[in-house]
Amino acid sequence: MIQSNRPRILIIDDDRETQSLWKDMLTLMGLELVSVFTLTEAEQQLSRIQEFEVIAVDACMSGNTPDTVPLVTKLRERFNGIMIAISNLPDFQAALIRAGCNFGCAKFDLHEKLPECLPSLVAA
Repeated sequence: MIQSNRPRILIIDDDRETQSLWKDMLTLMGLELVSVFTLTEAEQQLSRIQEFEVIAVDACMSGNTPDTVPLVTKLRERFNGIMIAISNLPDFQAALIRAGCNFGCAKFDLHEKLPECLPSLVAA
């Protein structure tokens, strides 16, 4: 397995099209994206959690309620890095921030939020 020196970002979001857009944008920014599409896949990443510099979590993985709050709480117990709540609804971002995320942003602002949170992540 080839090790990358690029910062690794774990994104937990069920929208494959959005994940594809993020992958294109974040790769251009010099970041390595690991995509997770279900809560079950996210749980499976817990053993590898320290491999990531940032974790971004969509508030709603199924339906229209912030069902990732328990996951964020569990992630925060094991991960000391930056966690970003992703939702177009400020109330949902706030719910994930209360559960352990450091920051929140709208879905299509993630590429702007990452360098704001951790400028050292983005290649000059």
